[in-house]
Amino acid sequence: MSILSVNCLTQELHSLEWVMGEQVKMPLPDWINEKDLFEAGRRFAKMVKLFPDALFRILSLYFRLEAIGLENIPKHGKALIVPNHSDVFGYDAFMLAELIRHRLKRVPRMMAHPFWFNNPFFEAVARSYGIFPADLREGLKALKHNKLVIIFPEGADGNFKVSSRMYKLVEFNPGFVPLAIMQKAPVIPTVIIGAEETHINVAKIDAFKKIFGGPMPVPTGILPRPAKWKIIFLKPIDFSKYTKRDIKDPRFVKEINQNIRYRIQHVINKEIKGRDLAFE
Repeated sequence: MSILSVNCLTQELHSLEWVMGEQVKMPLPDWINEKDLFEAGRRFAKMVKLFPDALFRILSLYFRLEAIGLENIPKHGKALIVPNHSDVFGYDAFMLAELIRHRLKRVPRMMAHPFWFNNPFFEAVARSYGIFPADLREGLKALKHNKLVIIFPEGADGNFKVSSRMYKLVEFNPGFVPLAIMQKAPVIPTVIIGAEETHINVAKIDAFKKIFGGPMPVPTGILPRPAKWKIIFLKPIDFSKYTKRDIKDPRFVKEINQNIRYRIQHVINKEIKGRDLAFE
């Protein structure tokens, strides 16, 4: 896909309000050089490159992590992984990405909260781990290069929802649907159980959106609680039969989006009803 076609698609999606998010840059003092700060972030990421692996191994035992349906993720080629989002500190994103890295030996790319890109240091660290901002062009580029791409369509509203709405999905941003259609990429709905109980969130504050690019949570604690985790990869959905003409139909895109949301919610409900206590 050429740069021109990617830009054209991005303009179309923006006009249809199918953007995934908005990047906000935090202003830096004049005496700080952005390039130097970015390079410092890259050096820091290299220094701690073994930390994610060690942390995943520890948390897998701590959460008694169970993975189901890994065979639904292709060993080669592109795919969009679309999970529910929870846990105010992003443990769900970390555990999901590291699970794929460990079990399938693939490094997924992940669309992340704007917070990681409002500062050059954080951006460098994030990009070193395959994390990219909510930019449609970056998502298309990753799929074009046959990468696994993780997108949380609930966004920060799902990530930071109050715990009284535990396991109740918020509305999905349908932006992932055009990405899948444009790149003929299968979509793998994914369910994460356990992250909701890992941290309790009592409020969501929207006043910081202009600073951090999204709402901020009010958790009751920092340390993760030992909830039992389960990550379920559902059967992939084939998008190869759809065309660019389908993308231009907002009703079609929203219908596909809602169908995937309902699938994930159905499995969540089934898992919650059938499990024992969250901490057993």
